[in-house]
Amino acid sequence: MTTCVEQLTCLPEKPLDILKFYNYQYGIPDAVTLGIFLGILIAAITLWTRSFNIMAILGIYAVSIIGATWASESTIQPIYSSMIWIIAIAIASLAVIAFLKVTRE
Repeated sequence: MTTCVEQLTCLPEKPLDILKFYNYQYGIPDAVTLGIFLGILIAAITLWTRSFNIMAILGIYAVSIIGATWASESTIQPIYSSMIWIIAIAIASLAVIAFLKVTRE
């Protein structure tokens, strides 16, 4: 039994639809695939800069993006997805500001 990925019948319409290929082929949810890619990028940036502050800031943003992706997939209607992204980025920015204030003191 072949999947639509092998038959090339489910081409992506949006940039993040590429993550659906892993869902079609292997059954991995989009949020998990996005989390793996972001984790690899954060690890590479952290190894390059050797900065705990940058790792923490990027980690907070990654958690908020993955949370928004998961919430928009499973529980919230697609109409509200842009509102979820705005709220997630606002909360992540507040967390980054709080982290920077704590580390500065």
